[in-house]
Amino acid sequence: MKKFLLIIFILLLTFGCRKVDSILFKEDFEKENYNTKIKVNIPSDNPISYITEEDLVKKIENKEDIIVLFGYSKSIETRSMIENLINIAKTRNIKTIYYLDILEIRDEKTYQDNEVKTIKNGTEEYNKLLELLKDNLDDYIVNNQSVGKRIYSGTILKISNKNISLIRGISDNFDINNYNDDMKKESYDKINNFLNNNSCSPNEGC
Repeated sequence: MKKFLLIIFILLLTFGCRKVDSILFKEDFEKENYNTKIKVNIPSDNPISYITEEDLVKKIENKEDIIVLFGYSKSIETRSMIENLINIAKTRNIKTIYYLDILEIRDEKTYQDNEVKTIKNGTEEYNKLLELLKDNLDDYIVNNQSVGKRIYSGTILKISNKNISLIRGISDNFDINNYNDDMKKESYDKINNFLNNNSCSPNEGC
């Protein structure tokens, strides 16, 4: 633990907070390359900046111009679209994409004994995010029935000129068992179109 904290301290002194986030994000995703069907290669100069649930809630309440990725490193959906998102950000001079790891914060439900049961409750701040974004979120489907709203992995949030919009950055035809280059291209086009009208300054980025 002490060694890890020392490394973080050295990185902070050397590169600054955002650069540390970029490196940690790269390491977090690439370490899963040995455990998943979708390998990723994340550039060290990526625009990812980690954000807490609390800080994100504040930014949404204030309707700040932001772009946010919801996901986690083991998620096949997130892995299928993350290279596209980073490449498009670079092309569009988007300097910051906030990243919220949703693996441990969401509620989990299952269908058992002819009823929907809650396995784990979502965090208080996650529930606030659901409330703030409910008009844009997909339903949480369990046993073919809606049990509320959900932030799915690979979802991108954009707030521009106080307008909130979301998409899932994966291909609409996504199939992990038959994943191919066509699906990756569909994901790229989908994300690119979504970010086409962002409010980022050409000179300053987001």
